Amino acid sequence: MAKNVGTTNYEWQPTSRKDLARCVKWCKEYLRLQSWRILLYSSARMPKEVKMDDREEYEGICKPDLDVLTSHIWIPLPLLVEDNRNPLEALIHEMLHTHHVAYRIGVDDDETSVRIISPLLYEKYCGDSGIETAKKK
Repeated sequence: MAKNVGTTNYEWQPTSRKDLARCVKWCKEYLRLQSWRILLYSSARMPKEVKMDDREEYEGICKPDLDVLTSHIWIPLPLLVEDNRNPLEALIHEMLHTHHVAYRIGVDDDETSVRIISPLLYEKYCGDSGIETAKKK
C-alpha cells in the first residue's frame, strides 16, 4: 500500500483519464492557463518526466517549465484509490502549482497556499461540472 503524504481533503471518487482530462480543460480556462500545454500521466509508477527523487510516495507531482509553457503532471490513480485520496482534488492541487509558476506568484510557502485553495477550487469544479462532491475526510 502506498504511503502518501495527505494533501486531499476529500475521499476517493471514481475517476477515469477522461475525467482528469475534463478537469484539466476546466482548470486551464478557470486559472487562465490556456497557452500552457499540460501533459498528464496517471499510472501507478512515477514517469521520468516528473521524477524528482527516488521516493514514489506522492499523490501527484507537477513539473512546470515556464520557458516552454508546459507542465508535466502525474496523478497516480491506482495509488490514490489505495489511500482513499481524491484524484480530482489532487489534480487541481497540481494545476494550482502550475498557475503559481505561470503567474510568478511568489509566496513564502507555495505548498500551504495551494493546500488552502485546492479544496475550494475542487468544490467549484464539481459545482460547475455537475459532479457530486466526494465525502470530506
